[in-house]
Amino acid sequence: MNNEKRLVPKLRFPEFTHAWEQRKLGEILKIKSGMSQKNVEDPNGIYPILATGGEIGRTNVALYDKESVLIGRKGTIDKPYYMNTPFWTVDTLFYSELKKNISGLFVYDLFQIIKWKNYDTSTGVPSLTSSTIHNIDVKIPQFQEQQKIGAFFTALDRYITIHQRKLENVKKLKAGLLQKMFPKNDQEFPEIRFPEFTYAWEQRKLGDFIQDYVEKTTVQNQYPVLTSSQKQGIILQEDYFADRQIITENNVGYFVLPRGLFTYRSRSDNGIFRFNRNDIIEKGIISYFYPVFEIINGDSNFFLYLLNSTIDRQVALEAEGTGQRVLSLKKFKSINIIVPTLQEQQKIGTFFTALDRYITIHQRKLENMQKLKKSLLQQMFV
Repeated sequence: MNNEKRLVPKLRFPEFTHAWEQRKLGEILKIKSGMSQKNVEDPNGIYPILATGGEIGRTNVALYDKESVLIGRKGTIDKPYYMNTPFWTVDTLFYSELKKNISGLFVYDLFQIIKWKNYDTSTGVPSLTSSTIHNIDVKIPQFQEQQKIGAFFTALDRYITIHQRKLENVKKLKAGLLQKMFPKNDQEFPEIRFPEFTYAWEQRKLGDFIQDYVEKTTVQNQYPVLTSSQKQGIILQEDYFADRQIITENNVGYFVLPRGLFTYRSRSDNGIFRFNRNDIIEKGIISYFYPVFEIINGDSNFFLYLLNSTIDRQVALEAEGTGQRVLSLKKFKSINIIVPTLQEQQKIGTFFTALDRYITIHQRKLENMQKLKKSLLQQMFV
Protein backbone atom coordinates (compact mmCIF):
# COMPACT_ATOMS: atom_id res chain seq x y z
CA MET A 1 0.00 0.00 0.00
CA ASN A 2 2.80 2.43 0.89
CA ASN A 3 4.56 1.55 -2.36
CA GLU A 4 1.35 2.28 -4.30
CA LYS A 5 1.11 5.70 -2.66
CA ARG A 6 4.61 6.49 -3.80
CA LEU A 7 3.66 5.50 -7.36
CA VAL A 8 0.81 7.97 -7.63
CA PRO A 9 1.43 11.55 -8.86
CA LYS A 10 0.39 14.53 -6.75
CA LEU A 11 -1.82 15.81 -9.54
CA ARG A 12 -3.67 13.72 -12.11
CA PHE A 13 -6.85 13.49 -14.14
CA PRO A 14 -9.70 12.22 -11.90
CA GLU A 15 -10.67 9.26 -14.08
CA PHE A 16 -7.36 7.52 -13.40
CA THR A 17 -6.72 5.78 -10.09
CA HIS A 18 -4.27 2.94 -10.77
CA ALA A 19 -0.75 3.20 -9.38
CA TRP A 20 2.01 3.82 -11.87
CA GLU A 21 4.53 1.08 -12.65
CA GLN A 22 8.27 1.28 -12.15
CA ARG A 23 10.14 0.32 -15.31
CA LYS A 24 13.50 0.70 -16.99
CA LEU A 25 13.52 2.96 -20.03
CA GLY A 26 14.84 -0.01 -22.01
CA GLU A 27 11.55 -1.80 -21.31
CA ILE A 28 9.45 0.86 -23.04
CA LEU A 29 11.75 1.94 -25.88
CA LYS A 30 14.89 1.04 -27.76
CA ILE A 31 17.57 3.69 -28.22
CA LYS A 32 19.18 3.82 -31.67
CA SER A 33 22.00 5.95 -32.99
CA GLY A 34 21.75 8.27 -35.97
CA MET A 35 24.06 8.15 -38.96
CA SER A 36 26.26 10.60 -40.84
CA GLN A 37 24.34 12.74 -43.33
CA LYS A 38 27.06 12.21 -45.95
CA ASN A 39 25.59 11.44 -49.36
CA VAL A 40 22.02 12.00 -48.15
CA GLU A 41 21.91 15.80 -47.79
CA ASP A 42 19.67 17.35 -50.43
CA PRO A 43 18.62 21.05 -50.30
CA ASN A 44 15.36 20.08 -52.02
CA GLY A 45 14.66 17.17 -49.71
CA ILE A 46 11.38 16.84 -47.86
CA TYR A 47 12.69 15.22 -44.66
CA PRO A 48 14.64 17.11 -41.95
CA ILE A 49 18.16 16.11 -40.93
CA LEU A 50 18.32 16.57 -37.15
CA ALA A 51 21.30 17.22 -34.87
CA THR A 52 21.55 18.30 -31.22
CA GLY A 53 21.09 21.92 -32.27
CA GLY A 54 17.96 21.24 -34.33
CA GLU A 55 17.50 20.88 -38.08
CA ILE A 56 20.75 21.16 -40.06
CA GLY A 57 19.64 20.11 -43.54
CA ARG A 58 17.13 18.25 -45.68
CA THR A 59 17.09 14.84 -47.34
CA ASN A 60 14.87 12.68 -49.50
CA VAL A 61 15.93 9.60 -47.53
CA ALA A 62 14.22 8.89 -44.19
CA LEU A 63 16.22 7.08 -41.51
CA TYR A 64 13.07 6.55 -39.41
CA ASP A 65 9.42 7.12 -40.25
CA LYS A 66 7.53 6.38 -37.03
CA GLU A 67 6.78 8.33 -33.84
CA SER A 68 9.99 8.89 -31.92
CA VAL A 69 11.60 10.87 -29.11
CA LEU A 70 15.21 11.99 -29.62
CA ILE A 71 17.96 12.95 -27.18
CA GLY A 72 21.54 14.05 -27.62
CA ARG A 73 24.27 11.38 -27.61
CA LYS A 74 27.05 13.96 -27.47
CA GLY A 75 26.97 17.70 -26.82
CA THR A 76 23.49 18.91 -25.90
CA ILE A 77 22.22 15.93 -23.91
CA ASP A 78 19.30 17.52 -22.06
CA LYS A 79 17.12 18.81 -24.88
CA PRO A 80 14.67 16.16 -26.15
CA TYR A 81 12.82 16.35 -29.46
CA TYR A 82 9.54 14.78 -30.49
CA MET A 83 9.03 13.65 -34.10
CA ASN A 84 5.93 12.16 -35.67
CA THR A 85 7.04 12.49 -39.29
CA PRO A 86 9.89 10.81 -41.21
CA PHE A 87 13.35 12.17 -40.42
CA TRP A 88 17.07 11.54 -40.60
CA THR A 89 19.27 12.09 -37.55
CA VAL A 90 23.05 12.35 -37.36
CA ASP A 91 25.25 10.31 -35.06
CA THR A 92 25.37 12.91 -32.27
CA LEU A 93 21.68 12.33 -31.65
CA PHE A 94 19.88 9.21 -30.42
CA TYR A 95 16.37 8.38 -31.55
CA SER A 96 13.98 5.97 -29.87
CA GLU A 97 11.91 3.12 -31.21
CA LEU A 98 8.85 3.04 -28.98
CA LYS A 99 7.36 -0.24 -27.86
CA LYS A 100 3.67 -1.19 -27.98
CA ASN A 101 1.25 0.81 -25.80
CA ILE A 102 3.77 3.56 -25.16
CA SER A 103 2.79 7.13 -26.04
CA GLY A 104 5.54 9.14 -27.74
CA LEU A 105 4.15 12.41 -26.41
CA PHE A 106 4.22 11.02 -22.87
CA VAL A 107 7.82 9.86 -23.32
CA TYR A 108 8.74 13.32 -24.64
CA ASP A 109 7.35 14.86 -21.43
CA LEU A 110 9.07 12.17 -19.36
CA PHE A 111 12.39 13.00 -21.04
CA GLN A 112 11.94 16.63 -19.96
CA ILE A 113 11.97 15.75 -16.25
CA ILE A 114 14.92 13.33 -16.40
CA LYS A 115 18.11 14.97 -15.12
CA TRP A 116 20.23 13.84 -18.04
CA LYS A 117 23.43 15.45 -16.79
CA ASN A 118 23.38 13.04 -13.85
CA TYR A 119 23.97 10.23 -16.36
CA ASP A 120 26.91 11.89 -18.11
CA THR A 121 30.06 9.93 -17.30
CA SER A 122 32.37 11.76 -19.70
CA THR A 123 35.24 14.02 -18.67
CA GLY A 124 34.96 16.30 -21.70
CA VAL A 125 32.01 16.82 -24.04
CA PRO A 126 28.75 15.76 -22.27
CA SER A 127 27.83 12.29 -23.53
CA LEU A 128 25.27 9.54 -23.05
CA THR A 129 25.30 5.88 -24.02
CA SER A 130 22.36 3.78 -25.13
CA SER A 131 22.95 1.28 -22.30
CA THR A 132 22.93 4.11 -19.74
CA ILE A 133 19.62 5.38 -21.09
CA HIS A 134 18.10 1.90 -21.19
CA ASN A 135 18.93 1.42 -17.49
CA ILE A 136 17.31 4.62 -16.21
CA ASP A 137 14.45 3.93 -13.76
CA VAL A 138 11.15 5.62 -14.65
CA LYS A 139 7.51 5.38 -13.57
CA ILE A 140 4.74 5.12 -16.13
CA PRO A 141 0.92 4.88 -15.99
CA GLN A 142 -1.43 2.89 -18.18
CA PHE A 143 -1.54 3.76 -21.88
CA GLN A 144 -4.77 5.80 -21.67
CA GLU A 145 -3.31 8.04 -18.95
CA GLN A 146 -0.10 8.39 -20.94
CA GLN A 147 -2.13 9.65 -23.90
CA LYS A 148 -4.07 12.13 -21.80
CA ILE A 149 -0.91 13.55 -20.19
CA GLY A 150 0.84 13.75 -23.56
CA ALA A 151 -2.10 15.58 -25.16
CA PHE A 152 -2.34 17.99 -22.23
CA PHE A 153 1.32 19.06 -22.38
CA THR A 154 1.19 19.24 -26.18
CA ALA A 155 -1.64 21.77 -25.91
CA LEU A 156 0.29 23.68 -23.25
CA ASP A 157 3.43 23.68 -25.41
CA ARG A 158 1.41 24.98 -28.34
CA TYR A 159 0.06 27.80 -26.18
CA ILE A 160 3.58 28.66 -25.00
CA THR A 161 4.86 28.63 -28.59
CA ILE A 162 2.12 31.06 -29.66
CA HIS A 163 3.19 33.50 -26.94
CA GLN A 164 6.87 33.04 -27.84
CA ARG A 165 6.11 33.97 -31.44
CA LYS A 166 4.05 36.97 -30.36
CA LEU A 167 6.93 38.15 -28.20
CA GLU A 168 9.46 37.61 -31.00
CA ASN A 169 7.24 39.52 -33.43
CA VAL A 170 6.89 42.51 -31.09
CA LYS A 171 10.67 42.54 -30.54
CA LYS A 172 11.22 42.46 -34.32
CA LEU A 173 8.71 45.30 -34.69
CA LYS A 174 10.61 47.35 -32.14
CA ALA A 175 13.96 46.66 -33.85
CA GLY A 176 12.50 47.71 -37.20
CA LEU A 177 10.97 50.89 -35.80
CA LEU A 178 14.23 51.85 -34.10
CA GLN A 179 15.90 51.72 -37.51
CA LYS A 180 13.18 53.73 -39.23
CA MET A 181 12.32 56.32 -36.57
CA PHE A 182 15.91 57.57 -36.25
CA PRO A 183 17.69 59.08 -39.30
CA LYS A 184 20.38 57.00 -40.97
CA ASN A 185 23.85 58.03 -42.14
CA ASP A 186 23.68 61.64 -41.00
CA GLN A 187 20.38 62.22 -42.83
CA GLU A 188 18.12 64.93 -41.47
CA PHE A 189 14.81 63.06 -41.61
CA PRO A 190 13.78 59.59 -40.37
CA GLU A 191 11.83 57.21 -42.63
CA ILE A 192 8.90 57.10 -40.20
CA ARG A 193 7.79 59.87 -37.89
CA PHE A 194 4.69 61.26 -36.20
CA PRO A 195 2.78 63.41 -38.73
CA GLU A 196 2.75 66.59 -36.65
CA PHE A 197 6.54 66.93 -36.92
CA THR A 198 8.13 68.22 -40.12
CA TYR A 199 11.34 70.02 -39.11
CA ALA A 200 14.71 68.52 -40.03
CA TRP A 201 16.68 66.90 -37.24
CA GLU A 202 19.75 68.80 -36.06
CA GLN A 203 23.35 67.65 -35.72
CA ARG A 204 24.75 68.19 -32.23
CA LYS A 205 27.41 66.84 -29.87
CA LEU A 206 26.35 64.38 -27.19
CA GLY A 207 28.07 66.64 -24.70
CA ASP A 208 25.38 69.28 -25.32
CA PHE A 209 22.90 66.97 -23.59
CA ILE A 210 25.06 65.28 -20.97
CA GLN A 211 26.05 66.52 -17.55
CA ASP A 212 28.51 64.60 -15.39
CA TYR A 213 27.21 63.50 -12.01
CA VAL A 214 30.00 62.89 -9.51
CA GLU A 215 28.77 61.92 -6.05
CA LYS A 216 30.82 59.32 -4.21
CA THR A 217 30.08 57.11 -1.25
CA THR A 218 31.61 58.04 2.09
CA VAL A 219 30.83 54.85 4.02
CA GLN A 220 30.86 51.16 3.16
CA ASN A 221 27.62 49.90 1.54
CA GLN A 222 26.05 53.36 1.75
CA TYR A 223 23.44 52.25 -0.82
CA PRO A 224 22.70 48.94 -2.57
CA VAL A 225 25.45 47.92 -5.00
CA LEU A 226 24.39 47.88 -8.65
CA THR A 227 25.69 46.21 -11.81
CA SER A 228 25.27 47.71 -15.29
CA SER A 229 25.04 44.74 -17.66
CA GLN A 230 24.88 44.49 -21.44
CA LYS A 231 21.81 42.24 -21.49
CA GLN A 232 19.88 42.95 -18.29
CA GLY A 233 20.48 46.68 -17.88
CA ILE A 234 20.80 48.01 -14.33
CA ILE A 235 20.39 45.21 -11.81
CA LEU A 236 21.18 44.70 -8.14
CA GLN A 237 24.60 43.09 -7.86
CA GLU A 238 23.26 40.42 -5.51
CA ASP A 239 20.73 39.39 -8.19
CA TYR A 240 23.25 39.53 -11.04
CA PHE A 241 25.68 37.28 -9.17
CA ALA A 242 23.00 35.06 -7.62
CA ASP A 243 24.69 31.89 -8.89
CA ARG A 244 28.26 33.12 -8.36
CA GLN A 245 30.35 34.27 -5.45
CA ILE A 246 30.81 38.03 -5.09
CA ILE A 247 34.24 39.09 -4.00
CA THR A 248 33.83 41.39 -0.99
CA GLU A 249 35.64 44.69 -1.51
CA ASN A 250 35.70 48.17 -0.11
CA ASN A 251 33.12 50.28 -1.97
CA VAL A 252 33.86 53.59 -0.26
CA GLY A 253 34.48 56.07 -3.06
CA TYR A 254 32.16 54.31 -5.51
CA PHE A 255 29.88 56.48 -7.64
CA VAL A 256 26.34 57.11 -6.47
CA LEU A 257 23.74 56.37 -9.17
CA PRO A 258 20.37 58.06 -8.43
CA ARG A 259 17.16 56.99 -10.13
CA GLY A 260 16.84 58.33 -13.68
CA LEU A 261 20.57 58.81 -14.25
CA PHE A 262 22.69 56.88 -16.75
CA THR A 263 25.90 54.89 -16.60
CA TYR A 264 27.98 52.55 -18.74
CA ARG A 265 31.00 50.34 -18.25
CA SER A 266 33.90 52.33 -19.68
CA ARG A 267 35.86 49.14 -20.42
CA SER A 268 34.52 46.52 -22.80
CA ASP A 269 35.97 43.08 -23.52
CA ASN A 270 33.84 42.59 -26.65
CA GLY A 271 33.74 46.15 -28.03
CA ILE A 272 30.09 46.60 -27.07
CA PHE A 273 29.03 49.44 -24.77
CA ARG A 274 25.58 49.50 -23.21
CA PHE A 275 24.19 52.74 -21.78
CA ASN A 276 21.80 51.97 -18.94
CA ARG A 277 19.50 54.07 -16.80
CA ASN A 278 18.73 53.38 -13.16
CA ASP A 279 15.00 52.69 -13.14
CA ILE A 280 14.96 50.25 -10.22
CA ILE A 281 15.89 52.07 -6.95
CA GLU A 282 16.14 55.63 -5.64
CA LYS A 283 19.90 55.47 -5.08
CA GLY A 284 22.50 52.80 -5.72
CA ILE A 285 26.25 52.67 -5.96
CA ILE A 286 28.42 51.50 -8.82
CA SER A 287 32.12 51.03 -9.43
CA TYR A 288 34.24 54.01 -10.48
CA PHE A 289 34.73 52.23 -13.83
CA TYR A 290 31.16 53.30 -14.62
CA PRO A 291 30.81 57.05 -15.37
CA VAL A 292 27.49 58.51 -14.19
CA PHE A 293 25.67 61.24 -16.11
CA GLU A 294 22.27 62.82 -16.52
CA ILE A 295 20.43 64.07 -19.58
CA ILE A 296 19.94 67.83 -19.76
CA ASN A 297 18.06 69.85 -22.39
CA GLY A 298 16.61 66.63 -23.78
CA ASP A 299 14.17 63.80 -23.12
CA SER A 300 15.67 61.00 -21.04
CA ASN A 301 13.53 58.27 -22.63
CA PHE A 302 14.48 59.42 -26.13
CA PHE A 303 18.18 59.35 -25.28
CA LEU A 304 17.90 55.87 -23.77
CA TYR A 305 16.97 54.54 -27.22
CA LEU A 306 19.22 56.85 -29.20
CA LEU A 307 22.32 55.85 -27.23
CA ASN A 308 21.69 52.12 -27.58
CA SER A 309 20.43 52.03 -31.16
CA THR A 310 22.07 54.67 -33.32
CA ILE A 311 25.67 55.42 -32.26
CA ASP A 312 27.43 52.04 -32.41
CA ARG A 313 29.67 53.12 -35.30
CA GLN A 314 30.70 56.38 -33.59
CA VAL A 315 31.33 54.58 -30.30
CA ALA A 316 33.59 52.08 -32.09
CA LEU A 317 35.61 54.97 -33.54
CA GLU A 318 36.00 56.77 -30.20
CA ALA A 319 36.81 53.72 -28.07
CA GLU A 320 40.53 53.18 -27.56
CA GLY A 321 42.72 50.12 -27.03
CA THR A 322 43.57 47.03 -29.05
CA GLY A 323 42.41 44.39 -26.58
CA GLN A 324 40.01 45.70 -24.01
CA ARG A 325 38.28 48.74 -25.50
CA VAL A 326 38.01 51.88 -23.35
CA LEU A 327 35.47 54.66 -23.91
CA SER A 328 36.15 57.66 -21.70
CA LEU A 329 33.32 60.01 -20.81
CA LYS A 330 35.20 62.81 -22.62
CA LYS A 331 35.36 60.78 -25.85
CA PHE A 332 31.75 59.71 -25.41
CA LYS A 333 30.58 63.32 -25.13
CA SER A 334 32.40 64.26 -28.35
CA ILE A 335 30.22 61.95 -30.48
CA ASN A 336 28.02 63.64 -33.10
CA ILE A 337 24.31 62.84 -32.97
CA ILE A 338 21.18 63.88 -34.88
CA VAL A 339 18.26 65.03 -32.70
CA PRO A 340 14.78 66.46 -33.28
CA THR A 341 12.98 69.11 -31.26
CA LEU A 342 12.27 68.39 -27.60
CA GLN A 343 8.58 67.80 -28.36
CA GLU A 344 9.42 65.13 -30.94
CA GLN A 345 11.97 63.59 -28.60
CA GLN A 346 9.29 63.28 -25.94
CA LYS A 347 6.83 61.67 -28.35
CA ILE A 348 9.40 59.13 -29.57
CA GLY A 349 10.59 58.40 -26.02
CA THR A 350 7.04 57.86 -24.77
CA PHE A 351 6.24 55.59 -27.73
CA PHE A 352 9.19 53.25 -27.23
CA THR A 353 8.72 53.24 -23.45
CA ALA A 354 5.15 52.02 -23.96
CA LEU A 355 6.35 49.42 -26.47
CA ASP A 356 8.96 48.17 -24.00
CA ARG A 357 6.29 47.95 -21.31
CA TYR A 358 4.17 45.85 -23.68
CA ILE A 359 7.16 43.57 -24.37
CA THR A 360 7.82 43.20 -20.63
CA ILE A 361 4.19 42.18 -20.00
CA HIS A 362 4.41 39.49 -22.71
CA GLN A 363 7.80 38.36 -21.41
CA ARG A 364 6.38 37.90 -17.91
CA LYS A 365 3.34 36.02 -19.24
CA LEU A 366 5.64 33.69 -21.13
CA GLU A 367 7.89 33.17 -18.10
CA ASN A 368 4.84 32.44 -15.93
CA MET A 369 3.58 29.86 -18.42
CA GLN A 370 7.01 28.21 -18.55
CA LYS A 371 7.07 28.09 -14.74
CA LEU A 372 3.56 26.63 -14.74
CA LYS A 373 4.64 23.91 -17.16
CA LYS A 374 7.68 23.08 -15.04
CA SER A 375 5.51 22.85 -11.92
CA LEU A 376 2.93 20.66 -13.65
CA LEU A 377 5.63 18.33 -14.96
CA GLN A 378 6.86 17.88 -11.39
CA GLN A 379 3.36 17.25 -10.02
CA MET A 380 1.89 15.11 -12.82
CA PHE A 381 4.81 12.67 -12.94
CA VAL A 382 5.93 10.30 -10.22
